[in-house]
Amino acid sequence: MIDPGKVTYKGEKGDVICRPSHWSDVAMFFLANYALHAFTVLTDPGSGAFITMCDCVRAILLPYTGSVKALIYISEFAIGGKTTLERAKRARALCMVVPTSVEFGSLGPFSPDYFNIHGQHPIPVLRFSNPFSKGYWSSRGRHSIIGRHTRRDDLIVATVPPSFSVQPILDESQYDYEIASNYSILKTFAAIVQIVYGCYELYEARGMQVDSFGYAAYSLTVIPYVFMSFLNLVASMCRPSYPSRYLVYYRGPYEGCQTSWHEKEALQNLESEVAGAVGYAYGLSCEGGYPDITSTDSVPINVLIFVLLLAPYILIYVLTGYNQGHSTLTQRTWLMCSLVLGQLFTVVAQHMIYPIQRWFFVRLHCSLDDNLVYAGISVVLSAPTVGAFVQVAYMIFQDDVCRKI
Repeated sequence: MIDPGKVTYKGEKGDVICRPSHWSDVAMFFLANYALHAFTVLTDPGSGAFITMCDCVRAILLPYTGSVKALIYISEFAIGGKTTLERAKRARALCMVVPTSVEFGSLGPFSPDYFNIHGQHPIPVLRFSNPFSKGYWSSRGRHSIIGRHTRRDDLIVATVPPSFSVQPILDESQYDYEIASNYSILKTFAAIVQIVYGCYELYEARGMQVDSFGYAAYSLTVIPYVFMSFLNLVASMCRPSYPSRYLVYYRGPYEGCQTSWHEKEALQNLESEVAGAVGYAYGLSCEGGYPDITSTDSVPINVLIFVLLLAPYILIYVLTGYNQGHSTLTQRTWLMCSLVLGQLFTVVAQHMIYPIQRWFFVRLHCSLDDNLVYAGISVVLSAPTVGAFVQVAYMIFQDDVCRKI
């Protein structure tokens, strides 16, 4: 091996030239292997800039949260819907304005300040709102007017659950219509680039880097991000992207179920305040209600999540045999803690979202979006990831940048 230092060296073909690492090498590694995920992260329909930023932060700090979310999107298989409304419902692109008396579950109310919603509707009074929205600094009284919307404290805007039945307003046999959707070419391209580059980093780590740092080799930290990019790529092909969330009229239980006169009148009056709806939504049964159903409750998804959590340890064993190399205890501790605790915190965060949303809704009458809660939990639980990032930077400085000529 030849170390030219600051001297220009003209060697023969096949020689390996090494130089000390610089800050630019650290920045390039972080940008290419971590920050690029900002372009591959999948967002919910109609997400605004603030929610998109929260999704990116969450995916970078806890990459397995992005993998789990992609698995849920894949399991929903939105493109498998027979009608445009069914596809939009599977993709969670349909929403409805319902009275606060209606029970909601895990796919419950959300703040319309964070999303683009197609149509005009009354907005619930919220004590926690989006500071970047146009109406944040306006009057926020019980019936205050913000733009073309009226704020109400007796209504919520909620996502239509997968179990609900949806029907179009127009007869599909006579009218051919589609809800606007698209597929992001940029995210697909970014995911492919991330996968290829991440695999290249793992391939390059097999030699001197593994000999030097063993299973603490810094290139191995890209494994969770490669998995996430791959799952995001598959999910993007199974689920169209929607620029907005589309309103539907909430009709309570299934059509034909008996409902009280007061309930029918309340729902009819509510429909008169909503404009631009694309269909009707009916509940799970004649008892009505808003079921607590999440995609992560299914057995196949839990099995896939288990395989996803186990795969990095198998891959690390194949590449390193869990040889320590010349790595320090601090380096091994931080990098393995970021992997193990990152996975554990992902499971914990997944089960903390709904209780936190429920507490804010009941106690403070706030409709916090699950992406916002997820991002907040990720920041709180990101200490192992941040510590691993610091150790990665130190190891890059300890290592040389080598190139074969």
